[in-house]
Amino acid sequence: MAKLGIKKIECVDLSSVSDYSFMPAGSKIKLSSFISGDPDWFNLEQTQDTVQLVEKWLSDDKGHRSTVKLSGSIRRDKYAQMQLSQKLLGRRHIFKVTAVDGNVFLVGSKAYPPKFTWQNEMSGISSSEIAFTIECTSIHGLYICI
Repeated sequence: MAKLGIKKIECVDLSSVSDYSFMPAGSKIKLSSFISGDPDWFNLEQTQDTVQLVEKWLSDDKGHRSTVKLSGSIRRDKYAQMQLSQKLLGRRHIFKVTAVDGNVFLVGSKAYPPKFTWQNEMSGISSSEIAFTIECTSIHGLYICI
């Protein structure tokens, strides 16, 4: 049985990305074809086993659309991660999610940028984390990177 889970979450500024939202839903894309220059990718260091990725498709009188939600937590004692969390507020990045099984997914696009939010969470005497959520509603859903 294959192990499931999220191994890595990276993000890049949208200014370095060409629009690929014209690709059909569920397309496999070569991400390097849509990245200009050699931009910095930032690693969101999630707390192990806290990340959940959910893609939900809806259909109504407005047509088909996908809602992707990626949520988890970051250890609060990682100052650089707190700074990154502050920087990610707003709609300026896309997210590359690598699963434990090696599959790589893209959340968002230039036409449908994801929204990043975070909050401090403290409980008991041993837990001190930053909870984050990345949400994106689009007509293309998750893309698979090849």
